[in-house]
Amino acid sequence: MTPPNHKRLILTRYPVNDAMTEAASAVAGARYHLDQIGKLFERPAMRLPWEWRDPNFPEATKAQYQIEVNQFHWHLRAFFWELVAAVDVLLVQVNMTHELEIAEDEIAWRTVKTAAERRRISSRPITMLKQTFESDWFTEVRGYRNFAHRGQLITIFDVSEDGNRPPVGGLFPARDGQERSFDLLHQLRGYLEKMQELIHRGEVGP
Repeated sequence: MTPPNHKRLILTRYPVNDAMTEAASAVAGARYHLDQIGKLFERPAMRLPWEWRDPNFPEATKAQYQIEVNQFHWHLRAFFWELVAAVDVLLVQVNMTHELEIAEDEIAWRTVKTAAERRRISSRPITMLKQTFESDWFTEVRGYRNFAHRGQLITIFDVSEDGNRPPVGGLFPARDGQERSFDLLHQLRGYLEKMQELIHRGEVGP
């Protein structure tokens, strides 16, 4: 009897689910996390200046504020994870519909592109994926997603003393040449709209 290889991954998409539905679900997940970020922007923890090491700040308030700041970072990281997951599912869809025969645990844009070129396959779905992976916006999304695996995404905000306005600021640029945004919600909505357009048009469907 052959001993098990404990490092071999065995999870597969079986039975095969509708990839476009799963991609749309991932985009809905990103929308949920964006909504939660918007709600947290209304909280004092994100609107007021406060310092964890301030001995004059009530400990109970600091603890509650820190929970809300943690929640902000959780939702921000999850937002990018869901957006990239949507495109990962679309790569699986193209692998199936174009019969590229790439092993499931090896599906990536690099392998899809190579397999399609080797078979001399040209189609609208592959063209749309190529445009997506070469776009500035998705390069940024992937950059933030990849960084989120290594630590919290780096954000800097300017807040008012009285908390009467939303925080001004946002994410550090993810790619060379990217202009820094000072409106985080606007930046995230832009990424979500790009992904919704890709999914709703069904450009990479069968």
